Amino acid sequence: PAPNDWTSNFGTVTLAPGFTPDPHRATGTSGGSINATTLAPDCRGWIAPRPDHVLTASGNFANLRIMAKSTSDTTLVVQRPDNTFACNDDSDGRNPVVGGAFPPGNYRVWVGSYTQNEQAGYTLGFTELPSIQPSSL
Repeated sequence: PAPNDWTSNFGTVTLAPGFTPDPHRATGTSGGSINATTLAPDCRGWIAPRPDHVLTASGNFANLRIMAKSTSDTTLVVQRPDNTFACNDDSDGRNPVVGGAFPPGNYRVWVGSYTQNEQAGYTLGFTELPSIQPSSL
């Protein structure tokens, strides 16, 4: 992926702590031509050259979770403002979840397909509520 490309395939989401409705949902199609392990060794799946979504955190989130729900096996890659990566595969069945502290800034989010050359529709959820799981999206 291009290091300073802040355009996204499916749009920008801007959230502040305490946002409603929670969860916030977005949709897109997973997959791409780039092996996510080339970004960070613990990342899995195949992602698009540009992020699927950009998250703008306009405040300090103590615990925000990003999750994807799909009928296919998907992965999640989140690039933080400091250019480090948080990745997940199969946190909730075959659905990925990345969570933790999200300081203010811009985050690039990819929903990958575990299998190369596979694409699948997904729902992406952003939540501060511990009760929300991908299956409830």
